[in-house]
Amino acid sequence: MAKSKKVNKVKKEKKTKETAAEKLGDLFQMQAYGLMDIPHIEMIGNREMLIENCKGIIEYGDEQIRLNTGRYILKLQGRNLSLINMSDEDLLIRGFIMCIEFVI
Repeated sequence: MAKSKKVNKVKKEKKTKETAAEKLGDLFQMQAYGLMDIPHIEMIGNREMLIENCKGIIEYGDEQIRLNTGRYILKLQGRNLSLINMSDEDLLIRGFIMCIEFVI
């Protein structure tokens, strides 16, 4: 029994090290996106979108929203689209998102 406890302990330590390495890798990746000044987009289904590094709003309506990201225009189409939160760093949009277009 003592031997199996030791094996489990070694496995747990290795798992912790991998998790720490993954977290560090994620941190460097996030910093790289920040330095490149490109938008970072996250979606929850087709009901919510978070856009980081957005430069401004070009058009805002309940069926279409166009955003300036610096490199391209992000065009969203859907129903009941609404801007929930806007800060210097990000934008949160909710509604029924039916189409996303990157206009270069």
